[in-house]
Amino acid sequence: MAQVATNILLNLNLVGMGLGYALLPAYVSSLTSRAICTRPLEGEPPTIDLLMVSRKEPHAAELEALFELVRENEA
Repeated sequence: MAQVATNILLNLNLVGMGLGYALLPAYVSSLTSRAICTRPLEGEPPTIDLLMVSRKEPHAAELEALFELVRENEA
């Protein structure tokens, strides 16, 4: 039976209650209790493609500046 968690804290609670395991970002290890054991994955870390989404225009000047920053730093 699979449990679906919609956020990291719910993931941690399910694991802490003994209802399975989870793959989570490394920073989560600082949020865990003594009931949870964390281990880093060996080998190359997994990667994911990220998207930036927004509603169609009009955009505030601050959001346009963020878009430009993202465009400048695209891989």
